[in-house]
Amino acid sequence: MIRLACLTEHRTDDEQRALVSWAWRCDVDNNKQTTVNMARWKKGWKPLDLVSLVMESRVHEGKDREVPPPKGWADRWERWARDEHLMVKR
Repeated sequence: MIRLACLTEHRTDDEQRALVSWAWRCDVDNNKQTTVNMARWKKGWKPLDLVSLVMESRVHEGKDREVPPPKGWADRWERWARDEHLMVKR
């Protein structure tokens, strides 16, 4: 449903906040990521999560403001990047 909602690129600030919140809950509840991803063992692997999808799929218009990602989201990216570094060396 979140991926489908992301097809609507022109979202209001309130719609974006609601979608970011929903995506974050889904990511956390489903062990960090719920989207299709490249094999983690390949070089160039990048974590993809629903919050990223929501953040990247919005097109700003007029008075739209940037809706920040949830607190703790950036920390997860850093942990995933560290995991990637360890996994690529295998």
